[in-house]
Amino acid sequence: MKQLQDALALYATNAGLFPICSSEVVIGSAGDTCLTPALMSSQATQGRVPTDPLGATTGTCGVVDSYVYCYQSVNGFTYTIRYALETDTILGKTIGWHTVTP
Repeated sequence: MKQLQDALALYATNAGLFPICSSEVVIGSAGDTCLTPALMSSQATQGRVPTDPLGATTGTCGVVDSYVYCYQSVNGFTYTIRYALETDTILGKTIGWHTVTP
């Protein structure tokens, strides 16, 4: 999540806004026509946009046992990233879906 947030911060520093995706997208999937292309073309990432190591780009946002990263920014001023954890071994986190914002 930190790598993704850093890439978004760099993008926003250069572009003035976060990439706008009015509908939630699975990051890196074929349906992600807004976030991944924006980050890649701006060179805000190190060659690829981070995806979930278990699900990568195959899955559905918010569904149990679907391990993907999901992104939405309606206005470019803020964003929401959602991700699922399959373990509760991370201090302060539980199994299931979590949300990150700037």
